[in-house]
Amino acid sequence: MFVVVEGLTGSGKSTVTNLLVEEFGFERVVVKRQALEEALRAVEDDLTALEVRHALFWSATLWSGLDVERALAADQPVVSDSWVYRTIATHEALGSRLTTPIPAFLPKPNFTILLEVDESVRKARTAARGRPNGHWKQQCEAHSDEIIAWYRQNVPNLRTVKNSGDLHALRTQLAAEIADFADE
Repeated sequence: MFVVVEGLTGSGKSTVTNLLVEEFGFERVVVKRQALEEALRAVEDDLTALEVRHALFWSATLWSGLDVERALAADQPVVSDSWVYRTIATHEALGSRLTTPIPAFLPKPNFTILLEVDESVRKARTAARGRPNGHWKQQCEAHSDEIIAWYRQNVPNLRTVKNSGDLHALRTQLAAEIADFADE
């Protein structure tokens, strides 16, 4: 089983991913952005570099696909807190002209969880992180409704989970989603 957790910054992707790892035995595959961090920092405030940023995120996801394939080949359930959908949704909402179909070789999630969270809670979580907020991150915030709409319109097997911050409720919802998938 391969599950992806998607949502806006501060929606709880890491929390839900950690729950799937700790409670349900999933292996976490992180999209390998750290290998591209220096390049991403270089383009974060370059208003002409949207397509470059888009290509960097694509590269990170494609590279991470190898880790997903390895884990699935070992019969290990896998979870990733974002996937190619986030790359496409975000950059299309920002106006990128780079159009690349999802390659057939890239592992496809069995289902994707889209986290919904109260906007004031999400913004408070984001602010509490104290991370720099460059031009493109600010643009993502300004286009958050478009990003969510893209997910709803384009992601196959999308399941919405409300994240109130109650870990017990999250565990219950995740267990139900996994059981629903197993019954299909």
